[in-house]
Amino acid sequence: SAAGGATQTERIEPAVVMLNVPRARLLPLPGVASLLGGRVKSALSCIRFDSPKGAGWKNFSRFHSGNGTTALSKAYLGYESAWWRSPAVNLTEGEYPQNAFFPIATSKGVPIGVRWSDGPVRCAAGAAERGAAGGAERECAGFLEIFYSVSNETLFRSVSRAPVDPLGVATRATAGATLDLVHEALLEAISPLLTARGVKAASLPKPSLLAVGVWTRPDAKEPLGPPVGYTAPTKVYYAPEVSGSLGAACGVSGLSEGEYRLAALQPLGPGAPLYMANNDWVVSETRYMYGDWAEESLLQAERALRVAGQPRPAWLDADYYEQRVASVLGADRRAAGLELTGLAAA
Repeated sequence: SAAGGATQTERIEPAVVMLNVPRARLLPLPGVASLLGGRVKSALSCIRFDSPKGAGWKNFSRFHSGNGTTALSKAYLGYESAWWRSPAVNLTEGEYPQNAFFPIATSKGVPIGVRWSDGPVRCAAGAAERGAAGGAERECAGFLEIFYSVSNETLFRSVSRAPVDPLGVATRATAGATLDLVHEALLEAISPLLTARGVKAASLPKPSLLAVGVWTRPDAKEPLGPPVGYTAPTKVYYAPEVSGSLGAACGVSGLSEGEYRLAALQPLGPGAPLYMANNDWVVSETRYMYGDWAEESLLQAERALRVAGQPRPAWLDADYYEQRVASVLGADRRAAGLELTGLAAA
């Protein structure tokens, strides 16, 4: 800081640090390799998306980062009138098609997979009560999720700033033709639903905004981490029948899931009050995975807080906390020969 022309510096030494940092942001940082040490660095550098053999896993390879898809993308259309909530349309739950992760290929070249409830809606006061008389949807503005999948599509990507920034926004003023194209693709995809309800596509309002998130997958051209930035989630999903043990899958002899979790939780070791929590730091046999959810980040954060001496928050279910936080952390620390004394009580 400058005071009277003199420059003053102040050194801040935090007592505890909690980082919500994904793999792509951590590993390229200067000095990280020397700080972590070889074994921890190798473990945390591991990325696996093994696809077990068998009919039950035939679609899994479509969603992992080694299958040639370029991005995990999500797109919303914003409407001044939330027409899907109208009495005539009345689509507020579920997906279309039945599994929207496998979108409909439209003649417009824009894939569509709708989740009717996965978008914010804001209504005028009293709109719900007036809805029984019809027309209340005109008092509600909202966003409709029209795509969420992995693919090689290019339109949503062109709206984003990927790979530097996943976010992209197109408005009537900046890209009216793009909004019309995507809206037409949506109407084409859901035409069977509209026909069944006697609703004419032309009667539905046009969108005012398109918002996208495009999380690119690392490849040779755009590798993991800076300078190209964000990527889709990177995990350790391994299948013993494909890669053998976790240690074999990651090239780290004897590596166990517990050791990996502890290394990700406290990458500088159990004596350093620096903790990490992020969806990227999941390790599991592929058959036990159930998605890329924020829950994983929160579980890791609760384990870190427990190590730091903080008890279970009152709002968090006691049985859930015991099973997913206390028991997992306790088993991992026992296997590593670490003291359990000092951990917060559940």
